[in-house]
Amino acid sequence: WNALVSLANSAIKHTHIGRAVRATGKTFPTIFTSKMLHPFGGLSFLDFIAAAFLPYLFLMISFSTLSLIVMEKQTRMRMAMVMAGLRMRVYWLVTYFTYLLEWLVMAAIMWIAGAIIGVQSFTLHSPGILLLLILVWGNVVVIYSFLLSTFFSAQRTATAVA
Repeated sequence: WNALVSLANSAIKHTHIGRAVRATGKTFPTIFTSKMLHPFGGLSFLDFIAAAFLPYLFLMISFSTLSLIVMEKQTRMRMAMVMAGLRMRVYWLVTYFTYLLEWLVMAAIMWIAGAIIGVQSFTLHSPGILLLLILVWGNVVVIYSFLLSTFFSAQRTATAVA
């Protein structure tokens, strides 16, 4: 971030002055706090691990969603449903809500387990903000899986690449 700000400042100064001016910012000296001595930045080991892996855990369900959508395309199950009278709009709507509900159940289980064992990511923040974040993230994950499914025709390839 500091490098980008420095580049922007240099570009603005170059535009107004007409020559390059090198301006750098220093982050030293800083105010010493006791958290600087802690090996995990003031977090417990569990919170440190949770902060690193929770985004990946919340993204993992997209792999199965993508794999199942591509499998339906590969085995022509979707075409069989269309020939039986199912409209594509209804298919995508039902598929969307099914995978979103699956994602929300997984997120609720993780939220409850995290709150029980005391992970600060779930206990420190407002439940309303967390719910909003989980709902938005779930919608994005499901739609991202739908988008990626358009690029694959084989389930094994989709699973391996995703």
